Amino acid sequence: MNIDKYTAAITEAVIAAAELGDEQTRRTAAALATAIAAPARLAVLAALSDMANEITEELGDRTVSVRLDGTDAVVAV
Repeated sequence: MNIDKYTAAITEAVIAAAELGDEQTRRTAAALATAIAAPARLAVLAALSDMANEITEELGDRTVSVRLDGTDAVVAV
């Protein structure tokens, strides 16, 4: 599962919100969108890992894990 579409949605939302402002506001939002891309990626991966842990607890006899392979979150059971 490519997580870029999720992080892109976050950065696009920041940029879209800035469209209400002036040129300086739009430039600042673009810089902030770039700055939050990596932390957003980590947050998405952390959420997926937490979900994998919860599923593992429910399954009992299997382990679910998530790892990042480039831009893809890879789930293993």
